[in-house]
Amino acid sequence: MSFRNGTLLLALTAALTFIAGCAGTSQSRVEAEAAASQAELARGREQLIRAFDAAWIRIIARGEDQEILKTEPAHRPGAALSYMVRLADCLPHPDLAKWPEEPVGLFKEILERGTIRRVVQSVPETPANTSYYFSGISEKYLRAVLDAIGNQYGVTLKLEDVALPPGPLPST
Repeated sequence: MSFRNGTLLLALTAALTFIAGCAGTSQSRVEAEAAASQAELARGREQLIRAFDAAWIRIIARGEDQEILKTEPAHRPGAALSYMVRLADCLPHPDLAKWPEEPVGLFKEILERGTIRRVVQSVPETPANTSYYFSGISEKYLRAVLDAIGNQYGVTLKLEDVALPPGPLPST
């Protein structure tokens, strides 16, 4: 091999090493960004859970849950007080259930979008179906929680239902 061919080979080797190094760095950067994005998404989910907890604790502390029960079921207001029992009497004081600060990930996305989605399935609304007695309560409880979160963060949260056909849900 001549000096000229050796120089060319050295230059090609250096160029390929540089290109491979850049590709490796780029791949590592993409993987690092994906991992950071997943971590932020997970942190946002945790914040959403903490926000629901903070809202619910405040709703119970103010007695809003009992006021809701006085209106249900629609066909017999107040009857729900006899069959809805709160098992947890030892919820923390609202001051101990802090609202998440600096929302990120999923929680930030929900607040910015102003919409939270839930999966629903249609079931018959008749006295033969047990959900008939509870669905009004669940709707009002959820609305109270969303209103409390919205009030805390200065947004109006809308509820968007994502309907699935009756049957087992993918998570069951």
